[in-house]
Amino acid sequence: MVLVTIDSKEYEAAPDETVLEVCKKNNIFIPTLCHHPSITPYSSCRLCIVEVIQKGWTKLTASCSLPVKESMIIATNSPRVQSGRKILMELYLARCPTSEQIKELASKLGVQKTRFKTYTDPDNKCILCGLCVRVCDEVMKVKALGFAHRGAKREIAVPFQEFSHVCMTCGACAFVCPTQCINLSKLSPSKPVPLTSDFDAGMAQRGAIYTQFPQAIPNVPVIDKEACMYALNGTCKSCENFCEKDALKHGQEDKEIKVEVGSVIISPGFDTYEPPKGDSYGYRIFPNVLTSIEFERMLSSSGPYKGHLARISDGQPPKKIAWLQCVGSRDESCDRQYCSSVCCMYATKEAIIAKEHLPGVDTHIYFMDMRSFGKDFEKYYDRAKDDYEVVYRRCRIPQVEQDRKTKHLSIRYVGDDGTLKKESYDMVVLSVGLQPCKDLAE
Repeated sequence: MVLVTIDSKEYEAAPDETVLEVCKKNNIFIPTLCHHPSITPYSSCRLCIVEVIQKGWTKLTASCSLPVKESMIIATNSPRVQSGRKILMELYLARCPTSEQIKELASKLGVQKTRFKTYTDPDNKCILCGLCVRVCDEVMKVKALGFAHRGAKREIAVPFQEFSHVCMTCGACAFVCPTQCINLSKLSPSKPVPLTSDFDAGMAQRGAIYTQFPQAIPNVPVIDKEACMYALNGTCKSCENFCEKDALKHGQEDKEIKVEVGSVIISPGFDTYEPPKGDSYGYRIFPNVLTSIEFERMLSSSGPYKGHLARISDGQPPKKIAWLQCVGSRDESCDRQYCSSVCCMYATKEAIIAKEHLPGVDTHIYFMDMRSFGKDFEKYYDRAKDDYEVVYRRCRIPQVEQDRKTKHLSIRYVGDDGTLKKESYDMVVLSVGLQPCKDLAE
């Protein structure tokens, strides 16, 4: 270990660490746009400059590529450093005036506007840091990206300005881009397919390394070998640069363990019915038509929406929500003639919780028969009607329609007086039934 002085305080550091790494480890703020743990630092953005103080003289240098030395004295926020960073941020604002990341970092450094003239496309967000080119070349070993042109016209491009057919559409370039300006559709003819969380009913994205669900036992991340680039192509392994405990084991294989037991209890669980895409309810076609499982994850504080109710189409809170009962239950058309017995009560519960999360929201439940199985479940149903003003309507809804402009959903139904009526909603929840687990027979 070596001792270095940073902003008049002494810190211990490993001989192979850089000044930037030591500062990050000790919560000393140094701005940077081109640093990434997977790639050898090369001082492209220059924002991480610090002042190295030696006998009789000082110099400004990039901290990301500066190795620490015994008795080194560093100033990270001196007047010279601040002045240099502000000039650099003004240049970046001139190049990328619409980049939210650049504007946010500039504001943090006290720069509100630039004195320089914008000399590129006003919508340009690329700072030419080269991280995307380097990660594609050095980490992914693909070399699908490169620099093109010179001067103010310099840009990141694929060879010959055509689609790159060697691009794996892995998204590594977009992941490391500090200003999120990479558009994969302009680089590769292949369409990237995001990984989604099964636990969150496909409403949230996940990485190739992820925790299956919050209360998993054991509660450790797993590697999806069908998506991990190292498992597929023997490249990447960037994750190892982020794990300080060196816990990643890419070579670990599945093991079959035999244990002797006195008895076996089979708890197979169940599968939920998934409405076919494009049916009369518009599931998977209309964005604000959800299944009850998806709505349940939306209500959850650990879910993709952190417990906030919002329309998927525009993120606005819904004012009216409808539940359609017996979707995949008591229906001969999908060979589900039985009652799943839980749908009426979980729809009631979701309607009550929706009102607790979003006071003032109207909740309507369309049902054939209200079946409140269980002790005191009838009281819960009565409390939903009387105390929470949940509206129940006895009818079978044949179709859900959507307005193209507002994305509002409309339902036609026959009222108690026998007349045809129409109601508009911000969100429709399909109360899906249950069915035996597919693996139960095996």
